[in-house]
Amino acid sequence: MAMQRVRESNPCTNASVIGDSTFPSCNLMQHSCISFARKHRERFNDFGVAVRSAFEQTLRPTGALPMPDGHGPQTSHDPPGFFSFVSHVIMSFKVAWAKYLAAKPLDSWTIHEAEQFAYSLRPILKVHQTITQWIKQRQ
Repeated sequence: MAMQRVRESNPCTNASVIGDSTFPSCNLMQHSCISFARKHRERFNDFGVAVRSAFEQTLRPTGALPMPDGHGPQTSHDPPGFFSFVSHVIMSFKVAWAKYLAAKPLDSWTIHEAEQFAYSLRPILKVHQTITQWIKQRQ
């Protein structure tokens, strides 16, 4: 019986150890460790603390560990996102309007329904009128 020659080498070089089994994750791990070392060049006195820090920073983006709170809850001194809020409300209105017209076309409305709806839009039209007048004055 002839002995099969088994190629042995470092498993982290993607070479086969027994037959064709490979360890592709070793290269990724080496790359991650080198990347971490390049980003954090500060010296460490305790090897255990350094290794734990590296593992924690590796596991946080995957969700295996919770992300730190950072500097705690942040408060902005700017007014709330008014323009974002208004834009969202208007886009929601536009979508609801399109769905309503698909269910009940404008031709099927009564005059009373149309007048009532037009009257309910007056505050929005007043805001639009105020802004357009202000723009015209500035030009």
